[in-house]
Amino acid sequence: MPRLGGRGLSAVERSARSRLLRLIQTPLLLHGSLVTMARTCGKENCRCQRGEKHVSLYVSALVGKTRKMIYVPPDLETQVREWVRAYQEAHECLEKMSGECVKRLQAAKEKRTGPGSRRP
Repeated sequence: MPRLGGRGLSAVERSARSRLLRLIQTPLLLHGSLVTMARTCGKENCRCQRGEKHVSLYVSALVGKTRKMIYVPPDLETQVREWVRAYQEAHECLEKMSGECVKRLQAAKEKRTGPGSRRP
């Protein structure tokens, strides 16, 4: 397949591709959002009944086609935050690469048909 634009990768593409390759070599990536929730437990004499709610961390993630809230134990919080951050950074790299491809496609199209022209 011919390369659109006839040039190698741009600096943005090279940088994003390099970072993405490093990220996917990390052991785990987690596609989800971290959510802090404050709840009451229902025990009569608990501090949460006086307004001092229990705060805990959850990951909101798709499991199959269903969104699940998965409790994150305090001892796993640092690890889970890293998994989510790594996934988000990998996604940003893919978006940069895709954006550069769109620019390349538009430039190649304009080169063939002229700026602003449309094919029927």
